[in-house]
Amino acid sequence: MLQYLKDYEDEVYPLLEIRGKKVREGVQKSLHREGMNAIVTGIGSLFQTHFPLREGVVLNSPQAIHQFTNTEKREIEFRIRMLTKGVHMMHGGGALSMAHSDEDIEKIIEATREVAQEMALETGIRT
Repeated sequence: MLQYLKDYEDEVYPLLEIRGKKVREGVQKSLHREGMNAIVTGIGSLFQTHFPLREGVVLNSPQAIHQFTNTEKREIEFRIRMLTKGVHMMHGGGALSMAHSDEDIEKIIEATREVAQEMALETGIRT
C-alpha cells in the first residue's frame, strides 16, 4: 500500500486535498447555517470541529484549542450525536481516504446538518 501511495502521489494527494476541503467547508456551513458557533480546521484529508467558548477565537495552536474551546461538547455531545447518524468521528472529525466516495462526504455533511439542528433546538438557538 505504501508503495502505491508513493507511485501515485501526484494523483492521490491532490484528490485527498479536494475531498478534505469539501468536507471541511460542508461541515462548517452546516453548523453555521443552524447558528452554531463552530470552527472546522484541518489540512489535506484531515478535519476537526471545534466549539469556541466565545466569538472571535483564533485557533492557531493546540494550547488555544484546549484553552478557548469546549472540548467536552466536541468529544461527547457532537461525537455521540454524529455516531447516532452513522458517522464515526474522533476529536470532532477524522481523516478521509481514497475509499471515501462523494456520497460518503455528503453523508458526513448531512449528518452534521441534522446534529447541528438538534443541538441548536436543545440550546435554544433555534425554536
